[in-house]
Amino acid sequence: MEAKIAKDISSGMVLISAIGAVIIGLLIFIPYLY
Repeated sequence: MEAKIAKDISSGMVLISAIGAVIIGLLIFIPYLY
């Protein structure tokens, strides 16, 4: 049971970090587009 919880947390952290990377990338690149 604990292994499943740990896997859920790690996958959630990967998802959050991926979304954060996309947002940061947009914040960096959008000023160059306009």
